[in-house]
Amino acid sequence: MDGFIRSLFLKFQESLGNDAYSMFVDALGLPNERHDASGHVMLSRSERDAYNDFVQGLMSNIRSRDFDSSITTDAIAIEDGLDRLIALEAIDEHAVSWRDVALVFVKDGVTASSSIVKAGVLQTFLSLLQHGSDEKEKAIINAIVFRLEEVDLDLPF
Repeated sequence: MDGFIRSLFLKFQESLGNDAYSMFVDALGLPNERHDASGHVMLSRSERDAYNDFVQGLMSNIRSRDFDSSITTDAIAIEDGLDRLIALEAIDEHAVSWRDVALVFVKDGVTASSSIVKAGVLQTFLSLLQHGSDEKEKAIINAIVFRLEEVDLDLPF
């Protein structure tokens, strides 16, 4: 039945409004490839869950960042860093902490928890970045940068 509905959806998706389209991609577990009325990328429920699980874990485990730290926006560097952590996690499920993840995004100083990242959170998030459009990847990274800019700064005095 799922295959039948998926084939119908794929055939008629262009004739659906954004609300109906979103309902189908959520039900079928597909990525949302549409833009909202303002031209911003949209996320499906599964994409939003992957983003939220990752960002909530990251932000709840970062305490501060150094005044002279910089936030990485380079998608390739972020993906490579996360991929390296996933490789470590595949060998030792207790090897990767949120501090390690924070260091992928924040260079030159970040204070973060040594709590272990739940298995699958990194892989699901990396998959979201790698399998979405370049525009979606950029929007996701920009949203994370926005959140990281709100982290308390350790001032040098």
